[in-house]
Amino acid sequence: MALMNIDEEGKLWFFSQASSNKNAEIKRDSQVQVIFSNPPSSEFLCVCGEAEIIYDRNKNDELWMPFLKTWFPEGKEDPDISLICVKPIQVHYWDTLHNKAVALIKRKVGALVGMAIDDTVEGALRV
Repeated sequence: MALMNIDEEGKLWFFSQASSNKNAEIKRDSQVQVIFSNPPSSEFLCVCGEAEIIYDRNKNDELWMPFLKTWFPEGKEDPDISLICVKPIQVHYWDTLHNKAVALIKRKVGALVGMAIDDTVEGALRV
């Protein structure tokens, strides 16, 4: 799923097929975890939150992008279209100060000398 927007309240918006397993899972348990990653720079973000399935033609129009026709062949009017809105409750990030190669070398040197040489930055964000 592709993140379509983060609104002014910090809510995450995604398009989803109404008939999807993801929608069925959210109907059973609305607590979700969304993980974003940028492996080349070793950046990761984990968002735990409350998901809601939304059926709103105006919001569909606002967020619609042409590439979505891949999943919704009838476009914005596709009868299987829905939105998932995630309200973040907890957010945690991990990042390295250097690139992946430097971080790997530091871990190997740390293993040789028997001590952690860590350049990881991590923490929680307030929501």
